[in-house]
Amino acid sequence: MQDPMQRQWLLLRAIPRAPKVVDNAGLRAVLAANGHEVSSRMVHRDLTALARVFPLQVDTRFVPHGWSWMRDAPGLDVPQMDTPTALVFNLVEQHLRPLLPPSLRDLLAASFGHARRTLEAMGGGLAGKIRIVASGPPLRPPAADEGVVAVWTEALLRERRLSMTYRKAGAAEGKRVEVDPQGLVLRGAQLVLVARPVGASRPGVVHYLAHRCLSAEMLEDRSAREPGFDLARHAETGAFGWVQGEGPVAFVADFDASAAQAVMESPLGEDQTTEALPDGRVRVSATLADSHALRGWLMGFGARVEVVGPPSLRAHFAETAVAMARRYAEMG
Repeated sequence: MQDPMQRQWLLLRAIPRAPKVVDNAGLRAVLAANGHEVSSRMVHRDLTALARVFPLQVDTRFVPHGWSWMRDAPGLDVPQMDTPTALVFNLVEQHLRPLLPPSLRDLLAASFGHARRTLEAMGGGLAGKIRIVASGPPLRPPAADEGVVAVWTEALLRERRLSMTYRKAGAAEGKRVEVDPQGLVLRGAQLVLVARPVGASRPGVVHYLAHRCLSAEMLEDRSAREPGFDLARHAETGAFGWVQGEGPVAFVADFDASAAQAVMESPLGEDQTTEALPDGRVRVSATLADSHALRGWLMGFGARVEVVGPPSLRAHFAETAVAMARRYAEMG
């Protein structure tokens, strides 16, 4: 004998969240696939009963009628969401929302809400005690068109080509460009599309910033992959920190003891080594990309660090120090 509770549970799980709908035939197919051969009348009777208890709705404007969960209905989670899972959803909502297409944000809205309620009910309100903060100044994200971001993510997911109007820094107007999306990266407060320009004279990918994209349209053409491209490796090369020169360099710098502690706790690379110097400083060596991000990070240590190598990086900081001393001397 078929279990009515199991049948109704399958129905609840098969009903999508609005604006998507499913009709009686679709639900019968789901039940049949799970060993429940029932009539259309039985499905309708179950749905009517469930709608008295759960936030379900029926769209009667079309035939066959379509059933859905209400858009703002809380998620149906059994077993109850535990604390670690709630923490993960809460951090995702805080940090990754810019990367999520609107359709996916709508899909996860109930889970985000459930996570907040779970955290609020535990430990005196954990939801207000967990934040993700930037390591630098609290820069506000540049204003980006949500429609553009939605098209970007949809094209990337469906592996389709993009046509965009993109305005480079300092340009008065945007120019039309077709690209093959390769990946999306959240760099600090900026959302970056990594893409291969169609018809480019040389191979390679280009970074496009969301706030500089004036419009975007997904085309019917399939996007092509850049030969040998891997987004993780691309990021590891320091490409998102505006690399200086080509390839990694042998980085060596002498840090004051207090400054060195931070570098030893969060190494610059897997091959990082440290050496205690006679004057109390610590020499840190690692192989990494010379980038604007690295140079800005080193500048934050001020006089507590002395760059030893490579020679080009040492020369840069020597010139910068002289220029800064001259500028402050002029100001008095």
